[in-house]
Amino acid sequence: MNTLHSFQDISTAVQSARRVVIIGLPASGKTTLAMELDGMELPHHVIHTDEEYPSDSGASDLLHTELLFADSIGWNVMVVGVLGYRLLRKCVEHGGEWLPDLVIEVRCSEGTRAARYAGERPTKDYRRIPSFCKGLETVNKVWVESELSKNVRHMVYLTD
Repeated sequence: MNTLHSFQDISTAVQSARRVVIIGLPASGKTTLAMELDGMELPHHVIHTDEEYPSDSGASDLLHTELLFADSIGWNVMVVGVLGYRLLRKCVEHGGEWLPDLVIEVRCSEGTRAARYAGERPTKDYRRIPSFCKGLETVNKVWVESELSKNVRHMVYLTD
């Protein structure tokens, strides 16, 4: 599960997956990876959760419902953003009603994350990010420990 994959490995896997979820802690490089993949003109509709869904308690329910609809009309989707963690937990809660074919976990070091925040998000308070990350890791644990996750391909992409 902790094997690192190259961009080529990731792009090849995405080409054969209908439902892709890209997760990662804030400033890990999720959006950058998604933009690079989207630039390859893959047949996926990119859903960037950080921009398209409010960060309230109903957002993961709304996303889950919309993904069921996307499935019903045959769309390939790539879900990107920190809401992806909650989506994976929602998949467990709903017994796998919608499951990704591929989960890509984007990682970077704490130093890289802090530098990206300072350079790209200077108006945001970085001091709250470590506790936010801990919360996301707790949510992800529900997914990782579920039986459903064992049937989904998981890849790790390092952006340091």
